[in-house]
Amino acid sequence: GGEDGVVEPAEDGFVSWGAFAKCLLDTGVVNDIVSSFNVVKVLNHIDLDRIAPLREEFIARGNALSVDVFIVVMKRQFHYIFELVTLFELEREERQLVAQLVDLFEIVDINGHDSMSWEEFTAFLVDQGMSENAPREFDVIRFGDSLVVDETIAHQSSCEKATYFKHYDKIAFIEQGSRCVKIVTPDLMPFAELRDFAQAPLYTVYIEKEGFVAVSCSDLTISFYDANNGLKLVRRVVTKTAQLVMCWSAAAHVLYSA
Repeated sequence: GGEDGVVEPAEDGFVSWGAFAKCLLDTGVVNDIVSSFNVVKVLNHIDLDRIAPLREEFIARGNALSVDVFIVVMKRQFHYIFELVTLFELEREERQLVAQLVDLFEIVDINGHDSMSWEEFTAFLVDQGMSENAPREFDVIRFGDSLVVDETIAHQSSCEKATYFKHYDKIAFIEQGSRCVKIVTPDLMPFAELRDFAQAPLYTVYIEKEGFVAVSCSDLTISFYDANNGLKLVRRVVTKTAQLVMCWSAAAHVLYSA
């Protein structure tokens, strides 16, 4: 190779493949092609005459592609780019391309069923429209199927606040205008009621270090109940103002309120 990436011919007037390939790599031509390749963008601009064969491949494979099969299908679809990285022995770039395909599969398979149908695949592309974003720029949030639990508790009024105590595995809720905090299990079965409040409760929080349920009240107090001893009142402190929100910091061992 000569100066500025120009390939100088050999004495016989021919340029060797090695010299030509080195020139393309040194000048960044190949890298520009590979790095700018965007799976979603290309799929959104796919020619109509290539859609039918792609659909037939989905159907032929049971219309339920695993991630491995999806990669094989997409590699065949984008054979030119994968042939390019293979030709120039760009292993790192090939792994990046495969990672794009894996990311795309996980985005489409949002429920985590580990399979993708043609309908799911095309629905994703329609939703994306002419998106220019690469798959890795998406945040994948998986949603699992969950049974709906119907509450059978009779409420005096609408619930203003509901809090799940993670380390206590209970749910506390406050009804509008009530002077009571009701606690239920995750199955929404009644567990306990805290009733000794002069005015309406405002907020609840669980302090896992002490095993206390803390309740702020509009009468300018915060009450602490021992969850390990039948939710008995162990302490009540007076505040200057009503505390509308509370948060227990396990790292600092501090109860914050405002």
